[in-house]
This record gives sequence, C-alpha cells and structure tokens, in this order.
Amino acid sequence: MQTMLVAASVADLYAAPWVGAERVTQVLLGAQVPLLAVEGDWAQVVAPDGYHGWLWSGLLVPAPEKRRDNVIMVARPRLQIQAVGTGEECPLLTAFLGTVLEVAGNFSPLLKVVLPTGDHGWVPEAGVKGFQREEGIPRAGPARLLELARQFVGVPYLWGGITADGLDCSGLTYILHYACGVQLPRDANEQFLAGTGVKDLAPGDLVFFAGGKSPLFPTHVGIYLGDALFIHASSRYGRVVVTPLEDAFYRARFLGGRRYLTP
Repeated sequence: MQTMLVAASVADLYAAPWVGAERVTQVLLGAQVPLLAVEGDWAQVVAPDGYHGWLWSGLLVPAPEKRRDNVIMVARPRLQIQAVGTGEECPLLTAFLGTVLEVAGNFSPLLKVVLPTGDHGWVPEAGVKGFQREEGIPRAGPARLLELARQFVGVPYLWGGITADGLDCSGLTYILHYACGVQLPRDANEQFLAGTGVKDLAPGDLVFFAGGKSPLFPTHVGIYLGDALFIHASSRYGRVVVTPLEDAFYRARFLGGRRYLTP
C-alpha cells in the first residue's frame, strides 16, 4: 500500500469522490495517509484520525522512503511558513496547529523545514515545538490545553473542520488534545466513550451533550474552563464561544464529563 503526504495547508476529506459530498474531516500539511484507491482525480485514503474518505489527488505527493526523525509541530493556531530565511515577509504556506514538519537546519531564531514536496521553508522557533518523531508529540497538561483553547475563541464553525480557519465541536477537542500529545477519537460520541468518567469537573475536562433523536447520544462536546463555563465550537452561534454550563439549552442536554489529561 502506497503512503502519500498532504502537500496543502489543509485538505478536506470527503465521504465520496466529489466536492458536493459531506466533509467528514480534514488532514493537515505533511500528514501521512495510506492510499487505498484512485478514482479519476480523487484518492481514497485513511486520515490520521482514522476516517476513510476521499481527497483531491492533486493535494498529495508520494512519501519518501526515508524520513528525518527531527521534527517540529506547529504550536499556535496558525503560522506562516516563509519562503526565505532572511526574516523578511515572504509567505509560502499557512501551517495550522498540530502540523508536523521535518527540520533541515537550525538557524536561530528561524528553523529550516522540509515541505512534503521536498522544497524548504522557514518558521520561527517561537511558534513550534521540537521533538523526535519516534517519541511522538510531547504530552502536556490541562493548563496548556486551556491556553490553546482560549486562542480559538471566535474561530468560525465548520462541519468537519480541525483548523483555525474553521472547525466543528469534536474537531476543536480533537486538534487541541492532539497538540497536547493525546490522540482522541475524532467524533463526539467516540470521545465520550473513550474518556475517563468524572463526577467533579476540573478545568480541561471534556463536557458532553445529547442531541438529535436520542436523549442519551452525545452529539456535542466542549472543554470545561472552570467557574461553570465551557468553550466549544457552536453551530448555533456559528463560531467558537464560551458558554455557562447553566445555560438552559445545555443544562437540559448535559450528559457528563470525561477526562483525558491530568495536571
């Protein structure tokens, strides 16, 4: 099975091979995706979050046989990759939180990175987190999760999205935990089943709410901030917002909390 790399800042993954199909999730720049099938201009792949779906094949390039172990992860909502390492503004690509790229050299305060196409770009050291690929993204605690979460307030709601250009409720919780070294399931109902149940909420816990036809099926998720507030990507408000847990709409649908991170 051939492995491909995503060569765009972010790629939409669709349920079927046409743009009008449902966007089920997104895949970030540099992500490795196994290629399952090709249909015209579309490639069926497996996303890092486990979703099977279709990407436009023009956004993919073959993965090299050998890859560098020294990598960085974008550690802010978005970051501009520059085409030159002189410190001048010459934007090449936007990289979003959680994007992992190989490092070709350290020229402090800039790092030279390798793009999936083999081209080079430059990023500021201050905006990334370095680690060894085989060790995985360093694990962080609830304080870091909340620090990142607050930076997403006002980001537009986008079904299937996982970036600062737009995301859905479980996309927000998924990408924030991913950046903290924790691989969550992609969807709210799966996140509810996989976490550790808690009676007393602590900042950083996930809070779940029912929706649809079933009063017990989790369809919405947010992150508890403390002081009876939670942050979430809301389709009702069309953006990431902070809401009181005592809000009548959410209080009536609250299913409980789950914990993935400990201090």
